[in-house]
Amino acid sequence: MNYILYGFLAGIFTWILTILGSLMVYSINVRKKSLIAVFLGFGGGVMVAASFFSLLLPSIDYSNSLNYKPWLICIIGFIVGVVIILLIDLILRKKDTIDEINKNNTLMVLAVVIHNIPEGLAIGVAFGSLSIGIDSSSLISAIMLSVGIGLQNFPEGAAISIPLRSTGMNKHKAFLIGAISAVVEPIAAVIGVILVSVIELALPLVLVIAAAIMIFVVIDEIISLGHDYHKRLTSIGFIMGFIIMMVLDLAFG
Repeated sequence: MNYILYGFLAGIFTWILTILGSLMVYSINVRKKSLIAVFLGFGGGVMVAASFFSLLLPSIDYSNSLNYKPWLICIIGFIVGVVIILLIDLILRKKDTIDEINKNNTLMVLAVVIHNIPEGLAIGVAFGSLSIGIDSSSLISAIMLSVGIGLQNFPEGAAISIPLRSTGMNKHKAFLIGAISAVVEPIAAVIGVILVSVIELALPLVLVIAAAIMIFVVIDEIISLGHDYHKRLTSIGFIMGFIIMMVLDLAFG
């Protein structure tokens, strides 16, 4: 139960940072996009590093302990993870909307909500894996994964609210939509913790699936969105985020 609570609190933390990011709609000039690009790149770099050090490495260790073939688990996990996120995205994109502006706004918000679900699952899996004692899993790595996702959520909240505002939506509604976009993360985090406890033997595959979804979302959504704001600053932010997460995880994990 403690790990369920930890996962839930970590999900609440990432949601709060989304809310704080959405508050930027009240103060930032929608034309000043360089800061958002850096934060998006930074968050993406942290998430990719976390996917490797906090999810893939523990999966390999646990696969070896169960006499699984790690390379096969990784291949299957990546294929399943990508298929899952593509199917969710495809289903949501088939929804009809009233006009083109509303359609674009809806797809943007849905894209964020889509990847908030696996982010929450990844947090839950990271904390849940601690309960079964995987060697390369640690509390600091689970916390840093949550911090990394939270850092990415801060500009993400702004990246939702500010574009909505730029289309003519009032500030209060734009803030509210950005703020609630990550409400699924605490729920998904709890599900992730429970999932690990219920199907322990499938944990290596679950870890890889979570990593695959996160990496795909970083490439397909976060980096792409960051490039819309500033390509070079997004890339610099990514490298900074990856280095910091790597150092913290290797030094304290």
